[in-house]
Amino acid sequence: MPSCLPNDLTEAAKGYQGISPAMLEAVKVYLLAQIAGLGSSTPDELTALAKCYARISPTMLKGMEVALLCTATGGVPPCPGGGGGGGSVLSGSFSELTLNNGSATGSLDLGAVSSVSNLIINGSGWSSIDLSGLTGGDIQVEANPSLASLDLSSFANGGTVKLGGSTGAGTSNPALANLDLSSFQSASGNVFIQYDAFTSLILDALTSAGGLYATQNPSMATFSAQALTTITNEAIGLNFNPSLASVDLRSFVSFGDPSQSWKTIYLDNCPNLVSVRLDAFIPDNGKDLNASGAKLDVASVDQILARHVANAGYVSGTITLSGGTSAAPTGQGILDKATLIGRGVTVNTN
Repeated sequence: MPSCLPNDLTEAAKGYQGISPAMLEAVKVYLLAQIAGLGSSTPDELTALAKCYARISPTMLKGMEVALLCTATGGVPPCPGGGGGGGSVLSGSFSELTLNNGSATGSLDLGAVSSVSNLIINGSGWSSIDLSGLTGGDIQVEANPSLASLDLSSFANGGTVKLGGSTGAGTSNPALANLDLSSFQSASGNVFIQYDAFTSLILDALTSAGGLYATQNPSMATFSAQALTTITNEAIGLNFNPSLASVDLRSFVSFGDPSQSWKTIYLDNCPNLVSVRLDAFIPDNGKDLNASGAKLDVASVDQILARHVANAGYVSGTITLSGGTSAAPTGQGILDKATLIGRGVTVNTN
C-alpha cells in the first residue's frame, strides 16, 4: 500500500496508461485536499478534476485504484456532468479495500463494488454507507461513531463479518439504526453485530455461520434467524440485550463441530425476553442453555425443556430458566423437567 505522500501518488499514477500529466496533477490535488480535510473548499481544483474525469474512460479510472485506496477516504467524486455521470465512487472487485478517514462525513456510495476479499471501514465519520452491490468477503465495519445506515442488501456469503463491537464497546457503531442484511445466507467465520443501535436484527436468509454474536445492542427488541440450521464452530450469543423481547431460531438444529467446547446458546441478562422459538433444536450432551433473569412465557419454557428431552443422549448439562419473572413449567413441561433431572441434568426454573 502506498504511503500517501505526494511523490508516491505521482509515481503510482505514472504507470496508468493514457493519462496525461495534467490529469495526474488534478488527481493529486484532489487526493491531497481530501487527506487534509479540505474537501469542497478547493472549488477550482475540484472543477479541474471534474473536467479531467469527463475525458477518462472507465478502464483508466479503474487503473487509479491504488491511489484511491491510498487516500482511505472512499475515493474520488463522480464527475458532475458528462463522462462519469453520478453514482458509486468505486466499482468492480477488489482484493482489499481499507477506508479509515475520520474526517470524512456524509454518505459514501460504494454501491457498484461487487466483491472485496477483505473490506475494512473503521473510524470514519460517514453517516451512511451504500454497499448494496457487495455479494461476499470478509467485512469489518467498526468504530464509526456517526454511521446510522449500512446497506448490505446483496451480501450473501461472507467469511468473518464484524459490524460493530467484535472487541468491545470501543469498536461499536453506536448510531447504527438501519442495517440491511436481507440476502445474507452464510458465513464461514464468526459474525459479530454488537453494541449497535438498531431495534431489530433480521437475518432470515442466514442458514449457517461459524459463530453468531449479537450481544449488548441496547435497543434491539427482536432477533430473527428463521432459516439458521447450523453453527459450525462456536456459539450463539444473544445475551446482555436489555430490550430484547423475542428470539426466533425456529430452524436451528445443532452445533456442527464436535470438538468445539462452546456449542452453547446464551440468552442470559435479557430482562425483557418473553418469547424464544427453538422448534428443531437438538442440544449437545453436556452443553448448557442459559436464559436466566428473563421474563419467558410458559410456551418458551416448556419448549426449551421439551427440546432437551427429545435428545435421549442429553444426560448432563445445565438448563437455566430461572430468575426474573419467567414462567414456571406447566403440564408436560413439569414432566420434562423431572425426566431431565432423572437423567442427571441440572434444571433451574421458577
